Amino acid sequence: MLRSCVRSTSTAVRRCLSTVALRDPLLSFYREGYQAAPLACPAHTSIPLHRSDSLAANEALFSHLHNHDFEALTVDLLQAFQFYADDKAGLRALLTRDEVSRLVGAVAEYQMQCARLAYRAKGLKDVMNDNLVRREQCRRLYRDLLVLKGHFKSVYALSMADQELFLRLDMANMKLHKVSVGLKAMEALAHKRNVPLSLNVWDMKIRALGSAMPELWKFRGKKVEFTLSSGAAFPKVTTQPSTLLAEFYRLGLAPNARIHEAFVYSFGNAGDIARLQTYLNNTWGFRLSEEEGESIFGAPKLLVTDARALSYPSASTLAAVVSAFAKNDEFEMAMQYVNEFQKHYTIDLSTQEALHFWKVLFAWAALTTSFSTKALPLAQQQHILERRFNTMETLWALFEANHNKPDLKLLRVRMLMLKQSRKLDLLLAELPRIHAHVRANQECATRVSLATDAYISINARNMYESFLKSIMKLQFDKNSRDIDGPRQLVLEWALDADMTKTLQEVYDKRRVQAATKRTALEERTIQKNAETYDKEDDSLLQLW
Repeated sequence: MLRSCVRSTSTAVRRCLSTVALRDPLLSFYREGYQAAPLACPAHTSIPLHRSDSLAANEALFSHLHNHDFEALTVDLLQAFQFYADDKAGLRALLTRDEVSRLVGAVAEYQMQCARLAYRAKGLKDVMNDNLVRREQCRRLYRDLLVLKGHFKSVYALSMADQELFLRLDMANMKLHKVSVGLKAMEALAHKRNVPLSLNVWDMKIRALGSAMPELWKFRGKKVEFTLSSGAAFPKVTTQPSTLLAEFYRLGLAPNARIHEAFVYSFGNAGDIARLQTYLNNTWGFRLSEEEGESIFGAPKLLVTDARALSYPSASTLAAVVSAFAKNDEFEMAMQYVNEFQKHYTIDLSTQEALHFWKVLFAWAALTTSFSTKALPLAQQQHILERRFNTMETLWALFEANHNKPDLKLLRVRMLMLKQSRKLDLLLAELPRIHAHVRANQECATRVSLATDAYISINARNMYESFLKSIMKLQFDKNSRDIDGPRQLVLEWALDADMTKTLQEVYDKRRVQAATKRTALEERTIQKNAETYDKEDDSLLQLW
């Protein structure tokens, strides 16, 4: 438990995913020097497009799905819809309505996975560029061929599930203006068919229109450090969370935990702390009040035995609460709420899924303790740095107390935090654990051979090397005559031969600099002593 601290996817898609395990997107293409094809359909296709061969073509399309060849599936679907543009009967003979949803849904799910991969691999240009190609192909499949030109609507009835997947695709690509337009179309369709919007659609509506996506927030005039993408923005016209909440309950809908979290984010971004606290009280039974200087919370709304309830909080709920309060410079209050959630609800913060909460916690701790070096005097800067370090140390102790193992991103946070402390004893004490974590994560990234993990692993390796260089610099600064400590650092803690060579070069350079510095210091000392002697001699002469 955290103690006190310083401060429905569619039916068609579900059916598809139950039989097909989506693999790591396009990794083989990256390694084989794959060049993205132009968006225009090729002159030929791998499937037989003739009325007499519709069964064979159908089998070929589903063979792509079975083999996880989503690139070929995308191209062949585009070609098939173009071929049957004026032959509705031929298109029906090729694919049933459910089969179209299943195949197109698989392509969309694949592209969304590509989008997530691209957002994780910022700076890896081939991954980013390939994702843009997949996105445009998928949009063409959905919008141009299936919707705008009427091929899909004139042959098959467009289901709510298809529309929902359409929205999810734009959400995954952070095209929130398109989401807002799609929501209007979907609401009109739902009204026409007299069916309610699903909770998944409502979740997207709150996050897009209610500005409930912290990765796109700004804090103190700047984008938050853990933003997932650049160039993305909320729609120009947004909706107040209270308006969305009133509409949601007017329709008689029962929220799940994800809906609650979206409203928490929305109230937080709106800066309405009072309504945020009221919402937390109404949902989970927590109202913070002040009595004799102490924070008092009400009784929880759900019991531990209600763990399967739709509204039962989880680690992602805590991440939303932290973000909502910290966005308004109320990090300390956020931690009070986290403590209360931990007291009254069973929330396991030691799982792999809980790592996101810890990343959010460390990110906001860093953001809320940041400052401008130009705006503050040096003494005040040192005080804030000390408080920042103590906060991060407390959080890291809590992280380890929950038996968590840091991933590469959290390791980078830890190394940066230790470097900023400039406390040599602490750096040397933490070095064995940092070394073990970095090596374990690198081996894991090598085993899974995931492009982005390998990329992050390279960054972590560079950060670790920089970490060792910082320790070496501190060692020479503390005692320029001690050459054994820095030398042992190179021999014992380098990850490989390349790092050993690099660190040895740094060591040799630092040793020469230290010797030069010592010589200069000794010369200045001799000169100062001589000047002192002359002054004392002059003083003695004045006695006569």
